[in-house]
Amino acid sequence: MAEWLATLRTDTPEEGYNLAVTLARKAISMTQPYEVIRKILRP
Repeated sequence: MAEWLATLRTDTPEEGYNLAVTLARKAISMTQPYEVIRKILRP
């Protein structure tokens, strides 16, 4: 597991949602690591 992510467990549904959003954003940046190109492809 990534160093910044100790666990997938959250105390509240809101924290779980925020974690899901963070994981999605991390996945996008790992798939396309170049921010300039990412912004062109995903306006």
